[in-house]
Amino acid sequence: MGKDLRTLPVDLKLGRLPKLETEVWGLQKPQPFFPSLEHLFKTEQLGAIMEEFGIKHPDGIEYIANPDTIWTRDGKEVNVHRKTTMILSPFKTMKGEYGHPGLPKSSEVAKDISDRLQNQHTAAYVGALTASVLASCPLFPKVYGVLVSMAKTFVLDISDDYVDICERKWFIDNLGKTFELNIQSPSDSTFTHTRGQRASVMLGETADLEFEDVDAEEVTDQPGDIVESEEYAIDKDESDDVSDDSKSDVFDIESCGCEEQDDAEEEEEECDESFAWVTFKDVPVVTTVMEKCAGSFYDLLDSDEDSQHHTAWVVQIILALAYAQRTIGFTHNDLHGNNVMYVNTEDEFVYAKNAGVCYRVPTYGKLIKIIDFDRAAVSIRVQGMKEPRAFVSSQFHPDEEACGQYNIEPYLVHDKPRIPLNASFDLARFATSVFWDMFPRGPDFAYDHPLFEPFKAWMTCADGTSVLYRESHDNHDRYHGFDLYKAIARFCTNAVPRKELLRFKQFQVPSFPATVPFFSIDL
Repeated sequence: MGKDLRTLPVDLKLGRLPKLETEVWGLQKPQPFFPSLEHLFKTEQLGAIMEEFGIKHPDGIEYIANPDTIWTRDGKEVNVHRKTTMILSPFKTMKGEYGHPGLPKSSEVAKDISDRLQNQHTAAYVGALTASVLASCPLFPKVYGVLVSMAKTFVLDISDDYVDICERKWFIDNLGKTFELNIQSPSDSTFTHTRGQRASVMLGETADLEFEDVDAEEVTDQPGDIVESEEYAIDKDESDDVSDDSKSDVFDIESCGCEEQDDAEEEEEECDESFAWVTFKDVPVVTTVMEKCAGSFYDLLDSDEDSQHHTAWVVQIILALAYAQRTIGFTHNDLHGNNVMYVNTEDEFVYAKNAGVCYRVPTYGKLIKIIDFDRAAVSIRVQGMKEPRAFVSSQFHPDEEACGQYNIEPYLVHDKPRIPLNASFDLARFATSVFWDMFPRGPDFAYDHPLFEPFKAWMTCADGTSVLYRESHDNHDRYHGFDLYKAIARFCTNAVPRKELLRFKQFQVPSFPATVPFFSIDL
């Protein structure tokens, strides 16, 4: 793990949790246990009741009142958001490769299913675990529970991929068999959908389990029966096998060579509204029940033009990333404006301390919340453990959508150079995602905005060029699609969050009032 990513002990406990009635959420056979927990706690003695144990969240779910509301164990009624992710590959499910549940399969298919269900690195598990650990920081959503279950009906937004896959033979052949399709015009608002861009004990109801100390895996440098998902990018390759040539290709980076008008025409053709969904029946999912947010960072930009407000909110993002990087060696790896949410707050400030320096950051009524950790890489050490455990999202697997961003264990391609986790990736990626929204006239316009120069610096490569726009500064993206992600991972090194805090001295104060809560980044 790089020097900018560090692991500290975290207060995470495992215990026996009450069985929940989840029919109102369209979930069957719910259980709080998922395989990543076996790598953090000693679970051998649990035997057949292991599935009844899960993470003990401080405000855990007592019962579900309705599709949008729960009661917590301490008697609070809370509005919640449910983030639900399929465990198995949606693409392979659509193709019918998994066959009928419960029937024999080829050894290759059986292994694929087992790996996805049982692997601690499965993206859905990593996302749930990461959300649970970071929930103790006020700049991440509170988490009330994690459930692994069978979804009666699961809806997936495929709008971004529909044009590429709709005429494939497997898509036409399996339509109405392994999945159902819902197509609506962008102006039709009748279908609502949420988009998005882990010693023996007495086995009582509140039993805690010890951590497990084993050899660590190193990371080197709608209501009712319908469950709606976050947006998922489907692998559109016709072949499931990754050849040596394709493995080589995914590590290559191609910069844009098109003319400026081509890019403008392409932008005009894009539509931000969802229009295509597929529906699966009886599929295994992970549901993280969390704090309901009010909107995204893009919503803040649309509703508030005050540059001082923008700056304070971005510094909240920096504080959140710095805390996560220095606590669980965290990289988000997909941080764009839709993965930065907010809640309304009456608190005037957020307080944090970094290396002895106190930061008091105004909220202006909005508390930032970073979400969606299915592509995260983290290193977690439960209190008392000697060595941390690494959890690296399966989205980096050679068969999956993020292959090529890094080259690290457990997905290391040995004949390719190692590409370690990059502590600058998240802040640089966030800057690229909102730069044109905030500064539409481009890098050569003299913007009087406190974030203009920092954003440009975060997007600067080692050779002085920008990872976002071309050397001609023609307001044209230098990289398109996933090439941008790969370029940021390799070339951007000027956006380490804890270091970038020093840019914002206006938020430093000598000390805090004794009664205010604060969190620490570096002691």
